[in-house]
Amino acid sequence: LLGALGQIPTVEALQLVLPYLEDTATRNEAGAAVVAIAGKLVGAETLSAAVAHQLLEPLGRVAAGANPDLARRARNLADQARKKAGL
Repeated sequence: LLGALGQIPTVEALQLVLPYLEDTATRNEAGAAVVAIAGKLVGAETLSAAVAHQLLEPLGRVAAGANPDLARRARNLADQARKKAGL
């Protein structure tokens, strides 16, 4: 389920993944889905500042609790999202 949601580049898919970041059994898979969704959204030419801003909290959660590689990717995407959000 989380892998499939990671292929859907929408804020709604991101919201569905977020509860799974709380469970240690699903944290890494959920983190990978957050990074996949955010990567697609950040790379979109039409990303609005509001949507970019909505990515910051989930990416921060992944950066704080994921394996080192996933955390690094989340931090990089958060930096890109901050720029697109005008922060």
